[in-house]
Amino acid sequence: MCLTLYGRCKTGVTLDAAIMDWQAVPHTQAVALLATPHTWYIAAVEHGKYTVSSQHKPFDPLQVYEARIFTKDSELRWTNDNGGYAVAIAEENTYLPADWACCQMSARLVETIAHRYLLWGQGTGEDPLPGWSRLAESRIGSLDIPYTNITEKQYAQLTTCEYLAVVDDYGNVAAVEERLIELGAYDGRGA
Repeated sequence: MCLTLYGRCKTGVTLDAAIMDWQAVPHTQAVALLATPHTWYIAAVEHGKYTVSSQHKPFDPLQVYEARIFTKDSELRWTNDNGGYAVAIAEENTYLPADWACCQMSARLVETIAHRYLLWGQGTGEDPLPGWSRLAESRIGSLDIPYTNITEKQYAQLTTCEYLAVVDDYGNVAAVEERLIELGAYDGRGA
């Protein structure tokens, strides 16, 4: 199996500018994991506009120091280093901003592994915003996510794709990259 993972990067770019460049390529609504000095936010991003649940007030995108924004086709990563640094990755080059510089990705990818991470909390049956669901757990409180139809007592999951590559001259293989794919409901099937 021969795989390719493409990457494009841009330096000196604000988060909003990086999102606008990345979303200029045809994408559906994206999910964003945003870190600020005081909290983490989960947001929906479409056409450069953030939708953040009323659970966290106020939201200031200028406070974000790290972001991972993704659709099923592509992921954008941004850090507030040296005036802003953005990297977009995808399995197809057509999902990446054409005018960004090419980034070196592992040339010896051999396989992918699908993963899922269950989010804390169970569905409450509440929809805090249209297209959103609320999860709750006594240990952490509530968490609003931009995914609809998480029913009461159901879990949510973050699906990822892990990329394996040959990492030395002896044929040893290791995970070299992981791309966020989607946020969705966990149906309870599988390991």
